[in-house]
Amino acid sequence: MSIVSHFAGSAMQNTPKSDDLGNDLVIGMRAIAEFWGMPERKAYYMASKGLLPGVFQLGKQWTGSKSVSRDAVRSRAEGRLTR
Repeated sequence: MSIVSHFAGSAMQNTPKSDDLGNDLVIGMRAIAEFWGMPERKAYYMASKGLLPGVFQLGKQWTGSKSVSRDAVRSRAEGRLTR
């Protein structure tokens, strides 16, 4: 699968339906680091600084949203995100 096809589609297609929420969430920093393709320690650092879109803490548990992360990467790739 190419990167273009991986990130193709509208934002509405990537918004999870309520029954798809479990498939959209990445639970735990190890899984988040694997999803982003980086070492776990780097993912902790970036998440704690707010540099990983869609990654947040629920209590003490780090959680990530695949669809929010993909939308942010797509926006950045298309030049819509300035940060």
